[in-house]
Amino acid sequence: RFGLGKIVGKNSTFQKEPSPAKPSLIGKHAAAGPFCALKLNVPRLLAAVDQNMAEEKKDMRYKMTTTLIRSLGLSNVEIYLYSHPQHIFLPVIFASSEAGNSLEKLLKAQANFGQLLAPQPDGSYRFKKDAIPAEKQNSFPIEQYRVQFVENTAVVAPESFSGLLQNGPDPLRQTHVAQMMAAISQPHDVAALSVQIPQNFSTDWQKKIQNNPTVQQNPQAAMMIAMGGGVLAQLSEPLKDVDSLAIGLRLSENNGRVLSYAQQFRNGVD
Repeated sequence: RFGLGKIVGKNSTFQKEPSPAKPSLIGKHAAAGPFCALKLNVPRLLAAVDQNMAEEKKDMRYKMTTTLIRSLGLSNVEIYLYSHPQHIFLPVIFASSEAGNSLEKLLKAQANFGQLLAPQPDGSYRFKKDAIPAEKQNSFPIEQYRVQFVENTAVVAPESFSGLLQNGPDPLRQTHVAQMMAAISQPHDVAALSVQIPQNFSTDWQKKIQNNPTVQQNPQAAMMIAMGGGVLAQLSEPLKDVDSLAIGLRLSENNGRVLSYAQQFRNGVD
């Protein structure tokens, strides 16, 4: 079943974006804002996965992982993706626990917290690069990332974002993709996604990702990218007139899937 979708015209409230943050705070690569936003309702997502996964696949690793996530009392996870000239993208992650719970205390109670993170003079934490296997790093700039805690939220972002996000995720929630996502979000959503479509949308990005050494070493990832890229390639013509789109997914009481959708056309498109 599909929920009511919305087509957002060029005169909508989404058209005017806030002024980009100063590059001196977040770095030149982030001045344009994120091109993608994703929000996950952790309890509902865990329930949906548990309900739909076959019992024989719920092995010890699955049970340990879900138990750990539940022990942290996570309520929502938000992920914002920024383009970067040296990397495919750079993520900024917000993980929030239930109101009143200190996520920092809950994480510090985990045995491997000190093995993975090292405290910094400003109160943040850096990742210990030697604690992560070299084959798992995949040239990702983990040394540039910091973890800081704001009330019940953990902020994982490049160090250049620290000034912008010192009071939490609100600045990123004012960006275009976040506002698009908020426009369709419902309290019972399992997940919501928003993407800003580049003006020169083409399939070149697909070739770049497929030629990435990391992807070539992972056959499963390569197969998923090929499948998803094929679908997007077919959509490249219809999407050329679309500035951004947002999708929300929730499950109804009888486990039906309800989809919400909104899109905004580019300026000058009738």
